[in-house]
Amino acid sequence: MPTIERPLDFLNDLKVQNKRVLVEIKGDRKPVEGKLWAFDIHINLVIETDKGMKFIKGDVIETVSPIK
Repeated sequence: MPTIERPLDFLNDLKVQNKRVLVEIKGDRKPVEGKLWAFDIHINLVIETDKGMKFIKGDVIETVSPIK
């Protein structure tokens, strides 16, 4: 496992390894599952799902987890 020194290192590792992720959204919304394409320092994410590309604002994200 690579060394993770900063929170964004975790997201970069998921992106580089082409891992699928599960993004849990605050509130009652359904989680989003897909491949992480891009992110920024605000944890805004671009995810490729089965239904296409989605942009998720960082302020609505509760957790981001790799799917094994």
